[in-house]
Amino acid sequence: MSKDTILIVEDETDLAEVVACNLEREGYLVLRARTGEEGLKMAGSRLPALILLDLMLPVMKGGWLPTP
Repeated sequence: MSKDTILIVEDETDLAEVVACNLEREGYLVLRARTGEEGLKMAGSRLPALILLDLMLPVMKGGWLPTP
């Protein structure tokens, strides 16, 4: 039985991989984005149940606002 979809928005590949592997092992479908822009597109098209969001993303901070 498949669980909900979780989107991980994280620019550190190793950290995203560890989190994703653990979630997938529990049966979740995991989507990964490395940038805020990519995360916005995925969230809008896939409507995940949960978004794990890095607040210190380059270019676009985790609050989805452009960096001044």
